[in-house]
Amino acid sequence: FVYRKPVATAWPIVWMDSSGKTEPLLSTPKPYYTPRLSPDGRKLAVSDGGIMRGNIFIYDLQRDKMTPLTFDSQGHFSPVWTPDGMHVVYRSHYTASGEYALEWNRADGSGQPQRLLTSKTALLPYSISPDGRHVVYITENAGYDIWTLPIDSSDPEHPKAGKPEPLVTTPANELEPMFSPDGRWIAYASNESRQGRFVYVRPVTPAGGVADRKWAITAGLNAPGVGGDAGSTPRWSRNGHELFYVNTRDDRIMVVPYSTAGDSFIAETSRVWSPQPIFMTELFSSLDLSPDGKRFVTFPTPDKRDERDAVTHLVVLQNFFDEVRRRVPEGK
Repeated sequence: FVYRKPVATAWPIVWMDSSGKTEPLLSTPKPYYTPRLSPDGRKLAVSDGGIMRGNIFIYDLQRDKMTPLTFDSQGHFSPVWTPDGMHVVYRSHYTASGEYALEWNRADGSGQPQRLLTSKTALLPYSISPDGRHVVYITENAGYDIWTLPIDSSDPEHPKAGKPEPLVTTPANELEPMFSPDGRWIAYASNESRQGRFVYVRPVTPAGGVADRKWAITAGLNAPGVGGDAGSTPRWSRNGHELFYVNTRDDRIMVVPYSTAGDSFIAETSRVWSPQPIFMTELFSSLDLSPDGKRFVTFPTPDKRDERDAVTHLVVLQNFFDEVRRRVPEGK
């Protein structure tokens, strides 16, 4: 049995522009995950500690102050801002009960978490509709599927969740769903193609679901076998008709100009946005786009960090099944 054991367990957070130039944002390396900028770009929500023991922190860019939003290391992960920037929705995993939860809390840390949804299977929120009425998240079934959770936030300190509704459910894994700024489209990644994981866009219906039609965004599906790219982590420009994603074959950020005509989505040819690759943290998003669409907050590649942290180890376990039988006796 062979598995990879990366030595790197911490990394800084930087700004990166389209030329590949980086500027420090949070210089002290930590196990940061899922960075998300507030709608006004003045604050950064980030998980520190990983998916099993993480906490959510809010960093005020102007005041250079980091404030913890959670304290108990119960797998708090994947923060998502409400459109008004006043609250954050995130995933929690309570190890004692085994429950996963979507929770809502004040971004300034002055409130108490309000539980929106609980589940025995994994949950991860990714986006909130521009009108604030739906949280889109993924949950584990045979694979990962995309669902939405209706939210009544007329009393923002005590939001009420409706009945969860399936959005995109197939035998494949659907990941990283993101509402467009106008709320008319959902971009997401899926491995339904045997060529790899690609980015797709679907229209959102007036009832809050999605239509059966979809458009492949990544070039690998437009030109299979001709050096195309695989894609993940879609991000919409908030002030222009551009959709960004990460080419998972070289970890570079791509951009796709697009237009719409009625209920049709017209994507132009994707191109490299920046020549500098970023550091991708496996299945979890490693970047977010600034409100002006001119730079990303992300993690630098290993060559930007200490070279000792860039080493990867392969661990070989011999007599693997003998060890399994020793630990789990027959009949247990």
